[in-house]
Amino acid sequence: MAIYQRDNINYGGMLGNAMANRANYLQRRYDRVAQMGQNWGNAVQNSGKIIQDAAFSVAGKYMDNELAKDKIGYQQQFQHDEALLRAQEQLARQREQEAWQAKQNELNRQNTYDIALMNKGIATQERQAQNVMNYQNAIAQQKYAEDMLFNARPGSVEHLQAQKALQEAKNKSEYYKGLIPQQLWDVEVAPQPITGDAAEAALKQFGTPAPLPKWQQEDLLAEWKALDERSGGKYNDATAMRMNEIADLLNDTSLKVKTETKGSTTEQIRAQINAAIDSAIKSGSRDKLPSGYMVRTFPDGGRYVATKDTNGNWIKVKKWGN
Repeated sequence: MAIYQRDNINYGGMLGNAMANRANYLQRRYDRVAQMGQNWGNAVQNSGKIIQDAAFSVAGKYMDNELAKDKIGYQQQFQHDEALLRAQEQLARQREQEAWQAKQNELNRQNTYDIALMNKGIATQERQAQNVMNYQNAIAQQKYAEDMLFNARPGSVEHLQAQKALQEAKNKSEYYKGLIPQQLWDVEVAPQPITGDAAEAALKQFGTPAPLPKWQQEDLLAEWKALDERSGGKYNDATAMRMNEIADLLNDTSLKVKTETKGSTTEQIRAQINAAIDSAIKSGSRDKLPSGYMVRTFPDGGRYVATKDTNGNWIKVKKWGN
C-alpha cells in the first residue's frame, strides 16, 4: 500500500494544497517585488525600461529559488514521513508476528502438556489393567492351591506342596490387591475340609452331604468295601447303618442300593424268627415254626422250641406251651 493511500487519508491532496499555498505565497511576494519595480520605473523614468526589466528578472529568479528550495524541503519531509510510517508499519507487523508466535508457542506448550497427561493416563490405565490381571491370576492360583490342599492327605508330600503353593499365591494376591481399587477385589471363599464327626453332624443337621476332600472320600469308600466283605452275606444293624452313612456322606446312591440288596441284618432276621416262634406257640401250630426249628422234649421233661448250634447240638429257644 502506498503511503499516499494509507488509512483512507488523502496525502496527495494534502501535499498539493500545501504546494499551492506556498506558490500563492510566493506569487504574492513576487507581486510585491513587481510592484516595487513598477514603482521604481515610474519614479525613475530616465532609467527606462532597463531598470524595470532588471527588477522583474531579480524577482523571477528569487521566486524560482524559493520554489525550488520549498519543493526539495517538502519532498524531503514527505520522504521522511513515508519512511517513518513504513517503520511504524514494520514495527506493528513485527509486534503482530511476535504476538502470534507467542500464542502459537503457548498452544504448543499446552498441546505438549495435554499429550503428556494423556500418555500418562494411558500408561496408568495400562499398569492398572496389568495389576488387575496379575491379581486375578494370583487369585486363580490361590484357589487352585486351596483345592490341592483340600484334597491332599494331611502329612503327605502333596499336602506340604499344596501348603507352600497356597502361601505363595496368597502373597501375590495380597501384593496386587493393594495396587487396584477395592471394588475390583474378589470375594475369597476357600472350601474348608470337613472330616469325621463334623461331616456326619453336618449331614444329620442339614440333610445334605458336606463337601469332602478326595482323600477322605477314598478312605470312606475303602471302609464301605471292607464292611461289605467282612459281612460275608450276613451283617448286623451296626454294619448296615455304617454302610448307609458312608453312602450318604459320599452322596452315592449306588452304594445304598448295594446295601439294601444284601437283605435283612442278623438282628432283623432274629426278630423275624422270634415273631414266627411266638405266633406258632400262640396258635399251637408247629407248621408255623421257622425253618430249622422244631419242638423237642428235653431230659427235664419240658418241651421247647429248639434249634441246632454250630456243633449240631440242640439248644432251647423258647418253651412250647404252658
